[in-house]
Amino acid sequence: MFLNRQVCDMNINNNFSNNIRFQAVTAPMTTAQNGSQVQSETAKPTQNNAEYFWPSAKNTDENKPTKINIGYINDFHGQLTKMERTIIPLKNADIRVTGGDSFLGDERNVSLNKGVAKFLDLAGYEASPVGNHELDMDQKTFMKLTGGLKTKFIDANYRQVIKDPKEHERLYKETNKAPINDRFINSYVKEVNGQKYGLIGVSPVDINDRYTHPDYYDDCQVDSMEDTIKGVQAEVDKFNKEGINKVILLSHLGYKLDQQMAKETSGVDVIIGGHSHNLVKGVTPGENLLTSKSGEPVVITNAGKDGEYFGNLNVEFDKNGLITSVQNNVIPTAKYGRNLIYKEILEKDMGNIEEVGYIQSALPQPKNRLIEENPQANFVADAMKSELGTEIAFLNSANLRSSFERGTFTNLDAKMLSPFNNQMVIANVTEKDLVDAFKFTAKTLVNTRPGLFAVSGLKYSVRKSDGELLSMSKVDDNGNETPIDIKNPSPTKTYRVAADSFVMRGGDKVSSLNYVGKEEKVFEFDKDKLLCDYIKHQNKPIVINQTGRVNIVDQ
Repeated sequence: MFLNRQVCDMNINNNFSNNIRFQAVTAPMTTAQNGSQVQSETAKPTQNNAEYFWPSAKNTDENKPTKINIGYINDFHGQLTKMERTIIPLKNADIRVTGGDSFLGDERNVSLNKGVAKFLDLAGYEASPVGNHELDMDQKTFMKLTGGLKTKFIDANYRQVIKDPKEHERLYKETNKAPINDRFINSYVKEVNGQKYGLIGVSPVDINDRYTHPDYYDDCQVDSMEDTIKGVQAEVDKFNKEGINKVILLSHLGYKLDQQMAKETSGVDVIIGGHSHNLVKGVTPGENLLTSKSGEPVVITNAGKDGEYFGNLNVEFDKNGLITSVQNNVIPTAKYGRNLIYKEILEKDMGNIEEVGYIQSALPQPKNRLIEENPQANFVADAMKSELGTEIAFLNSANLRSSFERGTFTNLDAKMLSPFNNQMVIANVTEKDLVDAFKFTAKTLVNTRPGLFAVSGLKYSVRKSDGELLSMSKVDDNGNETPIDIKNPSPTKTYRVAADSFVMRGGDKVSSLNYVGKEEKVFEFDKDKLLCDYIKHQNKPIVINQTGRVNIVDQ
């Protein structure tokens, strides 16, 4: 299959820096798994460990390298102000792509997602895989929102299953279903500076567990990882038959599965990833520089989450489509100021931007918000509890998508902080259900998900070694604590709790909090409104230092 691609055995020294070259040495011919003759080669370091060469990459007239600059983002989750900051620094990239999850929130969040759609067009993003958050909204909203975009949605492993076309036609007319297969393509060819590149996209194989509204896409299916690998290989094979030997995979699988994909396929050169929120800096052999099934180098990258970083990847290929040089830079969006022209365009559909207060200081969010106490999230929980007048409030640790920063705070800042546009809920939660929920989330310390709750009106402690909930107390407005018997919680005693609809519908598999139909009150607004109201009501500069509510015990 890869007769036109020179293949290498990447036994590479681990002393790499961000700027890497490969040089081949002559080696005997071997037989690849596809039966073609390939040359087994081993990279040899020069005296400068930052430089590695591959002899086929020598810059001769016959073998002049093909260069491409790839600008990329992933998992921006609707962060408009950060999106805006990437437009100018990426304007000179040869191609701009995403790793998915640019959008966030359902059809009630359409004003934010209109801004995201505008950004994709303004910034010239060529393509994106379909991430799980692209599908927060119902099918008709997704189709309407993305209908005029130049950005292509490429997806080789996800599809709407149409068993009865007549029934689907009825659903399209009478419900929020839509022919979303019309919006997806498996792959396509992009020409850059006279060179052809094959682009393929894949959705997360765990997408069924990630829907915010599972009923929206109950007529769709995603391939298993095994079948996803086969599907990607089929697209690569198709490109190869067309003489295209440079392939970019846009993946929302997650970093570990991207590594698996790199190792178990042949012909994929670059993987722009997403979903797992890894921040992949530079190029490290054995981590994000791997060897394909047929021995070729594959580079993987990922720029974190929530618009904190964007990426710039420089790649050189020889005439056979083999990577000969790669440089990967991830850049903080905070490095760039806002652009007034783009600011006005992106915020056009957001309504009036209003100053609501001033942040004097704020303790930073922890590096790992899933397993550490988050003072900023605790502050938001305080706003929920105070403004809704409940005993307790809590929110899932992954809810905040931006951070409080010193300076003027606006309603748009509040929206960026929590952009989901869930409904706020008041519910009378039994003590047993409450304790069971916190026992489940405490296991995050050993299971990685779903994350510890940020809280107001509660304190609790968790043992680090096994994720065991050790204690829990109700805290009144005067700071007085009342212990809760976590070994024998009452099934009848209740607490008046404020949370959002995601949490109170058993989101993140916290099944004991599935209070659908049992709520005291459901509001048509999210916590961003409560946050703005709370800050206004303080009528003073805000200091965010809410700690001491979640205690992680080492022993």
